[in-house]
Amino acid sequence: MIRVILWRNQHERTGLRVSGHAGFAPAGQDIVCAAVSCAVRLSERILSEMRADYTAEIDREKNAVEIRTREKSVLEGFARLMHELSEEYPEYIQVTEVRYV
Repeated sequence: MIRVILWRNQHERTGLRVSGHAGFAPAGQDIVCAAVSCAVRLSERILSEMRADYTAEIDREKNAVEIRTREKSVLEGFARLMHELSEEYPEYIQVTEVRYV
């Protein structure tokens, strides 16, 4: 299962963490994993092109990536897509919203 954590403070989204494998299909044929991977890569690419203030950390051993930023449009778009995918493929994607003070 892919686990998506979306962080926000009291006012805005501040980052995301994606980890795991979907397990929808064999490696190289998994459309769920491909969709999530593309969304993560696109989000990071947009932040880079915008020259936005962000950090991205990849942990290959844990198959995880974290992105921290305050670029609302990128984080909101990513969150919306992850929620849509989790509704379409609930056995393969879990989205958790985390609020902190």
